[in-house]
Amino acid sequence: MLVTATEAARRLGLNQSTVSRQIVAWEIPRESDGRFEFEAYASKRQGDLQVAKRSDYSAAKAGHEDIRRQLAEMELAERRGELLRREDVAADGTETAQQLKSALLALPDRLGSELELTPAQVDGLIEALEGVLEELSKATGNGGMAGELQGGDRA
Repeated sequence: MLVTATEAARRLGLNQSTVSRQIVAWEIPRESDGRFEFEAYASKRQGDLQVAKRSDYSAAKAGHEDIRRQLAEMELAERRGELLRREDVAADGTETAQQLKSALLALPDRLGSELELTPAQVDGLIEALEGVLEELSKATGNGGMAGELQGGDRA
C-alpha cells in the first residue's frame, strides 16, 4: 500500500520528520508524488529495531562478562595476598591510632618527671599534643586513624 510520510508517521506513532529522514537514509523507493510502499518501510524499520535490540543485549552481556572477569581478578589478587579487605585495614588502623594516641598523651607526664617540669609546663605539653592531634584529625576529615587520635581522655 502506497502512503505518504505523514500517513506512515501517523500509523506508527512517529514524527513525520523521522519517517522522512529514514526514507532517504534507507533509500526506500518513492513514487513521483513522494508516496512509498508502507510495508517496505515498516519491514526495514522493524529490522533495524531488531539489530538495535541485539546490539543492546550484546553490550549488556559484554559488560556483565567484564564485571565477572574483574571480580575473578580481585579474588585471585586477594588469595595471593596482594589485596587487603577494607575492614581489616580499618581495624588495624584504629588499633594503631589508639596506641599512638596513648603513647603521645603519656609523654607530658613522663617528660615532666624526667625533666622536672612544673605542672604548668606539663599542662602546656598536653595542650600542644592535643592541638596536634586535633589538626591531624581535621586534615584527614575526622576519619580513620586521625579520628581515633582526636579527643578522649589521655592515657
